[in-house]
Amino acid sequence: MAATRVAVLGASGLAESLVLEGLRGRDVEAVAISRSLGVDVGDLEALSRALAGADVVVDALNHQTLSARAAVRFFESAASQVVAAVEGSQPRVVCLSIINAANPRVHRWLGYYRGKAAQEDVYRRSGLPLSMVRTTQWFELPEALLRQTRVGGTAFVPGILSRPLAVAEAAEHLVEQALAPEAAEVTEICGPEQVDLARLAQQVNAQDHLVPRVVRIPLGMTALGSGALIPRSPTVITTTTPQQWLARRTPRPPSSAPL
Repeated sequence: MAATRVAVLGASGLAESLVLEGLRGRDVEAVAISRSLGVDVGDLEALSRALAGADVVVDALNHQTLSARAAVRFFESAASQVVAAVEGSQPRVVCLSIINAANPRVHRWLGYYRGKAAQEDVYRRSGLPLSMVRTTQWFELPEALLRQTRVGGTAFVPGILSRPLAVAEAAEHLVEQALAPEAAEVTEICGPEQVDLARLAQQVNAQDHLVPRVVRIPLGMTALGSGALIPRSPTVITTTTPQQWLARRTPRPPSSAPL
């Protein structure tokens, strides 16, 4: 049965706001849930009220951290709260995750990914109907890497191999899965071209001038440098190439980019 009420968790974030935008205008009630709108996922009573009557819950919550401990604590706790909040109603959960985040070869390097792996595990064990939407990295990631890896006037960006896509493309497929009468259990989405994210960061920096210098840190044959983030058999391959995305993006002046 098609959903009539879709709750979107973390609705003030970029991906989440695009999901809400995609749901509006459809024959569905879209409910935005976020701390900025008065509902903290840590408040079980408030969360239960907000999720009441939802046919589908889209979990696109985000927590920017490089700490594995902090990431696991946040994503595990948030998913557990959602499971407790919908007890007895059995809505379908559409969870946004990352391709191969659960692979120990990958998340040993990236604490955030270990958190996403913990989130997936909570939902799998919950018994709730589940649609897992896993994507590769987004084109928008290199700008964040430029900020996160900056030391003085230099950003040291790891040479991660990926097949990135635009966040808008990821949001589009989240909407499709939320509204599908029979959604796939797992959907893996990647972009059309393999790219070194450090090289992409250098191109972004050439547009935005965020830092004077970008140094690529080679990762060699580590999991991140040898393609472990790239799916072998993706369900969906998007169409926007890195060069098309770069040509379309609006450069950000250095004064507007928090560092």
